[in-house]
Amino acid sequence: MQNIAYSRTLSEIEKFAIGNNLLINNYTYVRNSNTILRLLKLAIKVVFCYNMIMKVFTYTVIFEKAQEGGYIAYVPVLPGCSTQGETFEEAKENAKDAIAGYLEILQEDGDEIPVESEEHVAATVAVPVKV
Repeated sequence: MQNIAYSRTLSEIEKFAIGNNLLINNYTYVRNSNTILRLLKLAIKVVFCYNMIMKVFTYTVIFEKAQEGGYIAYVPVLPGCSTQGETFEEAKENAKDAIAGYLEILQEDGDEIPVESEEHVAATVAVPVKV
């Protein structure tokens, strides 16, 4: 519903700008201060609607050193969501992209976006094994 409001508001700005000769060959010009004020009010409406439809999701990403070098990253709460990178920083950025793509596909398919609980405990444990 909020996506519709955002699209409708963008369309209103575009129609207003074209109707008032504000857009010519991708360049913008304004005829008077009243027009500027009306356009600014519409632009503020778009920013407000855009901010309403954004939600930040936080996920735990596990990074493991790869034998061939670099890092492998996966997101336990998102089955199959994994990536890699030559450096930790690259793997981290790739993980963000992988998560964004994963969530986008869930939305397109009409599936619910998983929400991870806020409390996590991670530990490394040593297990003695007779060899």
